[in-house]
Amino acid sequence: MPVDLEPLDLTSRRRLDSGDMDADERERLQPVVDEYVAEAAEKGLYDHTGRCLRTERWDGNVVLMVVDAAFTSVGLDYFNTVAPSVLDFERSIYEPGTVRTLSDLADVRLETVEDVWANRRSWRVARGVADHLATVAEREGVDDRAALRRWAADVDPET
Repeated sequence: MPVDLEPLDLTSRRRLDSGDMDADERERLQPVVDEYVAEAAEKGLYDHTGRCLRTERWDGNVVLMVVDAAFTSVGLDYFNTVAPSVLDFERSIYEPGTVRTLSDLADVRLETVEDVWANRRSWRVARGVADHLATVAEREGVDDRAALRRWAADVDPET
């Protein structure tokens, strides 16, 4: 059953995000939140979340997961901009073998990948994350996927 509420303005969104709402406001918004959660569950949110937690995004390809996260970090539309660019990276850089591991990604020259994604900040993020995870893999004697999982298990999501 749809709830008839106006979309939240920016101030209300910030107050909701910060937890700075009184009980009446929270009570008014709870049906909207519940409806969105129910819709998301129907659309496979739990399946998608499970794949993420099992490191199965991008068919388990950690290099593509890191590239995806780095591209996403600049705040552009995911489905119209980020995901197609990750697919371009996969076709033009990953599949031919230019970058196959996190170590490769950490060492890739920006000129090699600029045609796929021109944002240098994103590439610095991707290379920095790849370098850190490759270090974890080498230190722990594990593959890239296990390195990502070990890092994720130890990281504090609040920092």
